[in-house]
Amino acid sequence: MKIPRLLLLSCLALFPVAVKAAQPVLLELFTSQGCSSCPPAEEVLNGLLANPDPANPIIALAFHVDYWDRLGWKDRYASPGATARQYRYAESFKSDRVYTPQLILNGTVEFLGSNRDRADRALKAAQSTPRATIELQMGAPENPSARIAISKLQALKPADAIHLYCALTEDHRKDHIERGENAGRTLHQMAVVRHLQDLGPLPPGEDEFTTTLPLTLDPEWNVDRLNLVVFLQSNGIGPILGLTAKPIRPRP
Repeated sequence: MKIPRLLLLSCLALFPVAVKAAQPVLLELFTSQGCSSCPPAEEVLNGLLANPDPANPIIALAFHVDYWDRLGWKDRYASPGATARQYRYAESFKSDRVYTPQLILNGTVEFLGSNRDRADRALKAAQSTPRATIELQMGAPENPSARIAISKLQALKPADAIHLYCALTEDHRKDHIERGENAGRTLHQMAVVRHLQDLGPLPPGEDEFTTTLPLTLDPEWNVDRLNLVVFLQSNGIGPILGLTAKPIRPRP
């Protein structure tokens, strides 16, 4: 018997199909204030963050590498740790090429950071793999800290150790560049990584993990623009297995 279309639509209205919430994607930008090719990539990242797509939510980390510092301008956000992380990615990808600007999506895909079309395609093609659940509770402003509760770890069935990372990022940084390839330009930078901490591998075989993380904030940082990004990564530099972020202080 053929079901009338109107009746079918009425049944669907009574029993709506559950839509699975989109999982956030981690975008890591490796950049430098001393590289003339990097401002266009930062504009791409800024545009993605300013106009979020609910179907492809993004959490960003902008790592400023230090190997450009010797060429005329010292990037105030650059760190050896950012450079080391990029080199570890190169090893993971079995590549001998380290460059800026580079975007890495979910720890598995890399491409030129200034290519917006490539970024859009990569976001739409991002695989919805099993993820652990991470919940964040921020402490009182006078005692900065975060309670991190992780669950559903067993669903991941990882072959490698799962590392827990915590990053502090700062938005809306503006810097006037006086020398080097970007001399005379004022750069608007989002998701600048101020601190990254590897809390080490999680205990193997556990389905849940909880910890409280004290947050040390530098007085030079603008606390109203700071975010805490917490993510799980296979083998410390592989696929992203869980991801969340919150501002240090609530925002209107």
